[in-house]
Amino acid sequence: MNSFSALSSTQRSVLQTVTQFRQLTTSQIRRIHYRSGTPDGQRVRSCRHLKRLTELGYLKRMWGAYNGSAEYVYQLASTKARTPEPHTIDIAETFVRLLEAGARDMTFRTEPWCHTRVGHVLLKPDFYLELGGACYFGEQDSGVEWEAQLTAKMRRYIQAIDSGAWPEDRAFPLVLWLVPDEARRRYLEDIIHKLGERDLFSTVLFSEAAERICHEHRHA
Repeated sequence: MNSFSALSSTQRSVLQTVTQFRQLTTSQIRRIHYRSGTPDGQRVRSCRHLKRLTELGYLKRMWGAYNGSAEYVYQLASTKARTPEPHTIDIAETFVRLLEAGARDMTFRTEPWCHTRVGHVLLKPDFYLELGGACYFGEQDSGVEWEAQLTAKMRRYIQAIDSGAWPEDRAFPLVLWLVPDEARRRYLEDIIHKLGERDLFSTVLFSEAAERICHEHRHA
């Protein structure tokens, strides 16, 4: 019997999640897969499973800090990244917060699986989300791109719609920008205003995104 067949269903699910998101912190993995029982029990089970998956060579870990806490960051053993990638971990955090806000039966695709070609335009959002009847192209903004880069990225979405290649029986997803603070939100809103595309683009604080999306879903 090989080592993979000996893994529990939870351990296999952990591997699938790490494959999808590329990097996750210990606490993110625990919040996704070890939600039952006491907090101490959750920590013990998750740490034992992650230790085993690391010892068997499926995962590797590095020490990092995220959201003010120092903890291990896990990735597939075959991954070449040597340091934690905050942007990647932010995308995973969005997914975790959606779960904690009550999102169920959602589709959440990360890169490269969320990339899609519309006519001649290749769209590369950070994630694609379906929840109920609502669809989103998610842009996890880290505050490092400026007006020229942001405008070019927004224009690709506009070009995709204008190409006429999007299926007529499907609404084009709302492009949702998750921003770190109010100053950044105002900066993006100004660019959106210049483009005249308020129906296509929307902004939300990263800290409030999951609750807002789930609230809109519940009241749709």
